[in-house]
Amino acid sequence: MMDFKINLIKNKVPSLEKRRFIFAGIILYLFVCGFVLVSLSYRITANFVKIDKDKEAVALLEKKIYTQNFPGKNLYADASKMKTKISQYVEALERINNVLAKRIDLTTLFLRFSAALPIGAHIDNFKLDNLNKVLSFYVVAPEDKMRGTFDTSKLISYWKNDTYLMSQIEHIQSSISRKQKRKEEQISISEFSCSLAKEGKP
Repeated sequence: MMDFKINLIKNKVPSLEKRRFIFAGIILYLFVCGFVLVSLSYRITANFVKIDKDKEAVALLEKKIYTQNFPGKNLYADASKMKTKISQYVEALERINNVLAKRIDLTTLFLRFSAALPIGAHIDNFKLDNLNKVLSFYVVAPEDKMRGTFDTSKLISYWKNDTYLMSQIEHIQSSISRKQKRKEEQISISEFSCSLAKEGKP
């Protein structure tokens, strides 16, 4: 039996010159990449150094200006104290805002109630019972001018349709109505009362 010697990769191996060329190209590529990385590293480091120097320069300038204008004082200590004071002021303002938000605006309520009154009528003895959270007042109207036009149920209905009023009060009602003479004039006096709306009511 005869043996055959066949080299299947003989023609696939690059020549020596080609291999040298490829090797030189890889070396050149690695050199370029290394040069680029070194350049970038240098530039980044230089930028960081410049930033640090700029910060130092700004700090020195601030210190110089502060020393010239406020001799004998510490810039950073005063800044810390100022920050603490500002925080205290902010907290105080927030507390004040919370108190004002819960405060009943009696002036606005008075104007809202008065807006529904017919010409010639006015509100009297407008007062708030803080302990029981009850608001009460009188509606005074001339009897001869208001006959047939003054109706407590219509007033209450008008007030109940006022969105702002209903956000501040509840259970409005008329308790007493009477007539009396005042300065040669017959007047009608109707007493109204309502409870303040509970906190959290929209």
